[in-house]
Amino acid sequence: MGVPRGVGSPLTPCGGTPQGRGSPWARSPGACGGLHSVRQLSLHVRAGEILGIAGVEGNGQRELMAALAGLLRIEGGHVWLDGKDVTAAGTAERRALGMRHIPEDRMGTGLCLQASIAENLIVAEEDRAPFTSRWGSVRWSAVREHAARLIHDFNIVAPGPTTWAGGLSGGNLQKVVVARELSGNLRCLLLSHPTRGVDIAASEFIYRRLLEARRQGIAILLVSADLDEIFLLSDRIAVMFGGRLVGEFRPDEVSPEILGLSMTGAGSKTEGNP
Repeated sequence: MGVPRGVGSPLTPCGGTPQGRGSPWARSPGACGGLHSVRQLSLHVRAGEILGIAGVEGNGQRELMAALAGLLRIEGGHVWLDGKDVTAAGTAERRALGMRHIPEDRMGTGLCLQASIAENLIVAEEDRAPFTSRWGSVRWSAVREHAARLIHDFNIVAPGPTTWAGGLSGGNLQKVVVARELSGNLRCLLLSHPTRGVDIAASEFIYRRLLEARRQGIAILLVSADLDEIFLLSDRIAVMFGGRLVGEFRPDEVSPEILGLSMTGAGSKTEGNP
């Protein structure tokens, strides 16, 4: 990955450009975030795969996801999306190319609680067809129709599209975010703590939707402090400690005890290495 400009020093970028649907969509050596929050890190996620990042919170996961999403400027290293170098791209360009982001703080950064469900479901899409007319005005009928469909498809419990988002439960707020980010042009998904503070029924619904997205060929990078969630969803598990990836495992080949030990920085290894 890299560091925000003016912090730390750049490291050598990865070589080559990933090509093809089954190739890595993101490679990120370097460091990002305040005092080397992420450093000398390289990862890839393939189409139709969930890569889970396990680790004690505060070991660079938040900075990693922000940098991949285009919310942090990076130095040293590259971010690739489906064969295209998007290191210098902003959030809007990455989104247009198929990158979606479900942040850990749904109320602070995932939603506008003072807006309606319908308005939240078109964030970053409001200036595009079918939501905007050729004269540049919002087509509210299309916005409400879109919201009504997603409310139904994602089982969002609310009176209707014009309902104020701030009045929803935690589980329904998260389903609004999930519905928005899993809709439209989706190639890869950055996902942080998807069921934190969410009831069991909503959690199970979100899990089903994520597994369905994987079956449809979406590349998913998952960060979670919940080991049960990591084991349930991940095809591969990488362990992050001190801003680095210190181990990689297959879920069926590692115990929670070994994974937990790796999360402390002790006894860590990369799968296949001594």
